[in-house]
Amino acid sequence: MPPINPGVCQTAIQRHVARGYGQAAKRLGSVAQQFRPSYLTMPCEPDPYALVMAAFNDDPEFAFRRPVQWGKPVAYGLFDTTDVAPGDVFVLPDEGTFFVTRFEPFRPALAILSNATVTLSGAPGAGSGPPAGGISCPLAGYQPGYGGATAGTVVLATGWPAWIGEPGRGYVPQTGTPGALPAAALLMRLPVMPGFSPTAYMTVATQAGQAYTITGVASSQYGHECLMVTQQV
Repeated sequence: MPPINPGVCQTAIQRHVARGYGQAAKRLGSVAQQFRPSYLTMPCEPDPYALVMAAFNDDPEFAFRRPVQWGKPVAYGLFDTTDVAPGDVFVLPDEGTFFVTRFEPFRPALAILSNATVTLSGAPGAGSGPPAGGISCPLAGYQPGYGGATAGTVVLATGWPAWIGEPGRGYVPQTGTPGALPAAALLMRLPVMPGFSPTAYMTVATQAGQAYTITGVASSQYGHECLMVTQQV
């Protein structure tokens, strides 16, 4: 076994890799606002955590042959990764809003291109505390929402970037009401949120006026995936 060179370590290599990404971003990217949310209200206001040069692409080789595809929001971030963490939000005027889900040494950060800004409502105190992980049952005790948040609910988080799209094949939403028409099912992805994890039965409202009810949640250190149904009127 060859001797280990004490002058070379993972931290030193990562520092050079991070700076290399930063140098490439200066030539290929544009100025981005980096936010590191610390509150549940308006996480991308008022002032950014930092201003960085950045670009995002669906190819980890950054060939820039195509934009991030509709329905496939996963992207790779090209920027100096010296100071980046899951949950960071990058706002680029010409590319959109991305939130980081995972970062590992020597590799670009993994991110999601958002297509909505959402507000979550629920019972007072719901979702507070660290995410427990795992999956909530999407059917047990479910009661569909009608026409928005019900009495006794409060706004829990507002102004959060999210991706909303179709869930995987095979998921059939259930309303729990005999004779009710099946509600449209959607999947929502959210970044890591400080001291908060969405839970089933919360309601979601988008900036465009759509309303949904969460039926199941999978949370991890990388963010949250929520199954939702359209609120029936």
